[in-house]
Amino acid sequence: MIMECPKCDVEYEETKSNYEQFGVVVQDISRFECPICHQRVFRGIEVDRIQESMRKLGPTMLVKRKVTKAAGRPAIYLPANLLREVGIDVGHEVYMYVRDKKLLIDPNT
Repeated sequence: MIMECPKCDVEYEETKSNYEQFGVVVQDISRFECPICHQRVFRGIEVDRIQESMRKLGPTMLVKRKVTKAAGRPAIYLPANLLREVGIDVGHEVYMYVRDKKLLIDPNT
């Protein structure tokens, strides 16, 4: 399959290099690059590799909640799907601690 740059009307050259985004480096990514304008195009399989690498480093689920009050004390509602993700049920004990000014909840400590 021959791919051409739509801007320059020349054939892309296939190259390999590392791909970096947000500090995440994925090595040996195949890509097509225009020798004139340097536009880059990635195969779908390479895009999947990049996205999977990014997904592994990020949270699988991000939930924003407001600190409210329950029985006159600060409280945070935790959605059931978030608890299921980490294997916590109502009644389970969890450990909470602070690291780098972040509140962490650990069901396994």
